[in-house]
Amino acid sequence: MITINNNANNFNLKLNGIVGTSRTNKTNGLAIKVFSTFANANEQNDLLRQLKPMREIVEASQLSDLSSLLQRDLNDKRVADHLVPYLLGEANNAFAFFPSIIAVLIPNHFLTAEEEQSAYPKLNSDISDSNEECFGDLWKLKYYPQNDGNKSNIGELFINTNKVSLVVIDGQHRANAFRVVTKNFDTNQFVYSEFYSNLQIPDAFNSDLPVTIIWFENQMNSNTSVDPKFISRRLFIDVNNNAKSISHSRSILLDDFDPIAVSTRGFYSYLAQKNGFKGDTISLLQTAFDIDSNLKDKKQNDICITNPEIIYDVFYRIFFNNRTFWQWNQNEIKAQRFFYDRQSATKYLKDKIVQNISINSDIEEDYSRYSTKLIVTDDETIKKIPEKLKEQYEIIEKLFNNFTFYRIHLTGCELTESAMDSGRYSLRFKDVWRKVFAGGEGLFYSLEQIRSNRSTTTEIDLIQKEIIELFISYRNEQFKKSIDEALISKFYSQTLSSKAFQVGFLTAYYHLNEQHMIEDQVFIEKINNFIEDHVDGFIYLMTEFRKQIIGELDPKKWPTIQNLFIRIFCNSHSTIQIHNYKIDSPDRMLFSKSYINAIDALFSSLSLNQVPENFDAIDPTIYYNLIDSIITKCTDSISLSGLNVFDNYREICIQSIESDELYRYIKIHNP
Repeated sequence: MITINNNANNFNLKLNGIVGTSRTNKTNGLAIKVFSTFANANEQNDLLRQLKPMREIVEASQLSDLSSLLQRDLNDKRVADHLVPYLLGEANNAFAFFPSIIAVLIPNHFLTAEEEQSAYPKLNSDISDSNEECFGDLWKLKYYPQNDGNKSNIGELFINTNKVSLVVIDGQHRANAFRVVTKNFDTNQFVYSEFYSNLQIPDAFNSDLPVTIIWFENQMNSNTSVDPKFISRRLFIDVNNNAKSISHSRSILLDDFDPIAVSTRGFYSYLAQKNGFKGDTISLLQTAFDIDSNLKDKKQNDICITNPEIIYDVFYRIFFNNRTFWQWNQNEIKAQRFFYDRQSATKYLKDKIVQNISINSDIEEDYSRYSTKLIVTDDETIKKIPEKLKEQYEIIEKLFNNFTFYRIHLTGCELTESAMDSGRYSLRFKDVWRKVFAGGEGLFYSLEQIRSNRSTTTEIDLIQKEIIELFISYRNEQFKKSIDEALISKFYSQTLSSKAFQVGFLTAYYHLNEQHMIEDQVFIEKINNFIEDHVDGFIYLMTEFRKQIIGELDPKKWPTIQNLFIRIFCNSHSTIQIHNYKIDSPDRMLFSKSYINAIDALFSSLSLNQVPENFDAIDPTIYYNLIDSIITKCTDSISLSGLNVFDNYREICIQSIESDELYRYIKIHNP
């Protein structure tokens, strides 16, 4: 039996409102209780003070749930530039009205990384007053009786705000705009003042903000447990998936039905729970979970090396796709559109996730987007996907942590983090680091938006710039060999942080693991040993050498990166036998591309009346000298990369000239 302490100090927030219930036939007795009220700067100001964004409720470092972290993402620029002027009638509007915001009652221990000490509170059935519903010492609802003695749908809600948080799951921007105009939010706080310093807030603001408070209740006394984070996330997703201008990364993290998106969010949840925002390991700090732009916009900050768009593609290629492009002789994906391999995905779901899944009832085809994809409609399957992939999350984490260039990047993050905590820098530096880089609030991107619209430089601009420069200097110091700093920065921003590189890097490991039972530690050791001996060569291999094969590094060309990693691995692991290893190698592809370019140049150099009627009519001396020149150039490129040149490389090159591909090319160019 629960002991109820009705001391008024426990229930320190009292509200009047209308009570309702929402339920469906699929919730196993669980219902959503709905309490409608309003907040303002007068008698309901206590409620308004409680409608704080997640970033003010709990520090990012204390949060273990990704959905709670996603709710920290508040765009202060939107609040200051659009919502506050609208409320004040300064946006060419005579009237202003906000629809009801939605806030859920969640016990504080469900929000932090601390071990949960108790279950979600249940309705106490031992209360003698039929007009009262009590949920421990957290909150209680008291109905007003009707004339006939039965309870009405009007009542009072009492909340213990020392133990319970009102988490806004819809309308946090509206709520914060109301807090600004009612002076319940300190707009002079460092960092946030960048957005609100030019606002003219009136002394009094007399308007009401509709508020709907919800909580969850088991109304059938069944064994169904209440998971407030899961239910809140589902409601949060339902609301936010309909938001406008949502980035691809955010839509992935909010998608609760696409199994690849669920896998991606599971990986980010894994990082949140294990590593938080740590600098010395792959964590939320370097993975841009709060990015508000698409990958193609190239607005990712320097400290981030990946983002949800990239991780999504990694999981798609590794776990939910066939192996068509894992072949050694593939260099790029010809089709630009993103096609979902339904057969491979359903097979993986059935074999690896849940063996008894019913495809007809639990997985549906969705034709509403670019191409066919799967949606999983069963909650239990959704929950099982991250659980079943935990071992793969650990492997991918290790590959990120131990790959030389990413390890150097993480060390730079660690040293920067330590510098901010050392006392060498002012508290303002620490504040910018904690909020802008390690706060999960999307502040970095919001500040970039306002920075692009003004000509002046502020203190925060200078601090942010100095922190990034400090990080880059720490990162550069980790290289044992002196390398041009501009080249390193360019290599990180254009290659190491690209989708093609990361998909190619990770699929290379999984290819070798599936085909040759290579363990992750063996794979990474071989790659790192090569980099230690040939760091310049590795950079050259992944940039200039790669350009000679496929040109610029767009996402669909990840198979070339995969093949280059496999080539590096096999360079010192002769026991690996890959079919047509040399014939289909990047080395041979380098010659083929160079040969084609040389033939183009040869024909271009001939005037119209000098073009032979037959390719064989070209002067043999010119032709064979051309071939020798190409082979020499390719051999030099291979040596410059640090790779061993095949003993029979010349023979491989000559054979490639006789291949159907090059023969057809010659015929096409023969007038």
